[in-house]
Amino acid sequence: MNITKSLKLVGKVFEKIPITDVILKKLPKSVDEAEHNRKMELLDIIEERDSHFMQRIQELEGTSGDLQQAGWPGHIVLFFRGVQRPFWGFVVLFLNYNVYINGSAVPEGLERLFTAVTLIIVTFLFGERAIKNIFPLFDRYFGRKSGSE
Repeated sequence: MNITKSLKLVGKVFEKIPITDVILKKLPKSVDEAEHNRKMELLDIIEERDSHFMQRIQELEGTSGDLQQAGWPGHIVLFFRGVQRPFWGFVVLFLNYNVYINGSAVPEGLERLFTAVTLIIVTFLFGERAIKNIFPLFDRYFGRKSGSE
């Protein structure tokens, strides 16, 4: 049986089903409930997947509690883990201040690398959303239109 005949058959079946006003009034509510239930199921699946992912990372890499049990070497590792974001943030801030405010020159050929490193560190510090918000400024600065490569 081909698709056209199947659709005609389904249409004939639906014509035979009596649809009352009560059914028509309940239909949008039941569709909304089904959609809501499906979204909740998907959110539960995502949460469970993320939980399994985090557990796997903890199994492979350990936690800060594991490092604290390692004595003074563990405390040193914890210190460096905690100080690395501010350190790299201040290094990039210092370099950008010297280049853009004091007028220090970036060595020839390293301008794009300097901008790329700045973007990487800013993304690391402030997240992807911040970068998406400032990309139009970078596009104007480099003379490109948004979305073009």
